[in-house]
Amino acid sequence: MVATLIARIKYTFGISLRASMLYKKIILGSLTCLLTSLQQEEKADLLIQADKQKASIIFHLGAKVNYLASYSAHCKDNVLGIVNILKFAAHKRTKQTYYTLTIAAYSPTGFVSDTKFLPEDTCPVSHSTALSYNTGYVQSQLIAEAIAWNTIDNGLPITIYCPGFVLGDSRTGACNPDDFISRVFTSCMELGSYLLLQSQRKEFVPVDFVAKSLLHISKEPGENLGHAFILIHPDPKSTIDMCASFALLNHISPCSMHGVPYARWVQSLSMRSADPLYLLMPMLSETVLGERTRWELYEGMAEYGRGNLHRALTGAPDIRDCIDIDQLFEQCLKIWLALVDRNRLYDLPPDHGAMLEGK
Repeated sequence: MVATLIARIKYTFGISLRASMLYKKIILGSLTCLLTSLQQEEKADLLIQADKQKASIIFHLGAKVNYLASYSAHCKDNVLGIVNILKFAAHKRTKQTYYTLTIAAYSPTGFVSDTKFLPEDTCPVSHSTALSYNTGYVQSQLIAEAIAWNTIDNGLPITIYCPGFVLGDSRTGACNPDDFISRVFTSCMELGSYLLLQSQRKEFVPVDFVAKSLLHISKEPGENLGHAFILIHPDPKSTIDMCASFALLNHISPCSMHGVPYARWVQSLSMRSADPLYLLMPMLSETVLGERTRWELYEGMAEYGRGNLHRALTGAPDIRDCIDIDQLFEQCLKIWLALVDRNRLYDLPPDHGAMLEGK
């Protein structure tokens, strides 16, 4: 398992690790049976160590992600998963828990409910009106976050992190070639056209900013426990919408593209069976409210609060001084172009399994 993990990190991010650099205890199994696994005789020592203060902090970043599967398919891993994590956190000696989940739990509340602003310490349940128009994955994340907020109200020390759309490293551009946005940009460069989506944002943020912010905030629990932090670019002026994103990509890329209406873009996509996004056609084409698809419902997105993030990063100007989005795109472009070249040279179909599982 360790060898597989190291190989995957090297393939995805170009980072070489040695087995000795990884933590010694790796427990196989699902989050749905976490306590059962820990309480098995051969693994009970980890639970004992945690109770003897050898483990006092839990970072929970695990989730099942499948863009086509239903809520019920995600419930065990994502909803029961957080329940089991919190049971583990409350077992005998209380452990601080840092829970990371998707910013998408708020769903298209801007369009559906005309919400203009989303403070960080907002339980997404208050925006559940829009939930039925989203994927089963997002629905499970809303319920999971609601459970976390309820547990905070009952006194367990928890901090919630909701990263924006994580792109590559700000220095090297190393990113996940199989994630959604890498595939969208690769597909559009190959196709020669991009979708026109008005008043929509993707809160792009470099992965190193997310990691550094999360660790910095977690090291200073004090007033940070019991709060949520939306890990997006600290400067609201750095946020760009989807049309501006594609215009920027078109400007820096050697692949010429032109904008087309969403329906036309999806139609073109449907005729390309080897396209990186092809297996997501059901999600991309299904209308869920009138004539609008899920993606189109994110028009008029609400602005996310940054108050908690600004406060927590006051003493960390090196972290808060996040790279501009245009510079980040330029760093990631070489990865995206390599995917385009690979697909054209070898006519390789994408790893559809990784796409469906959100890897």
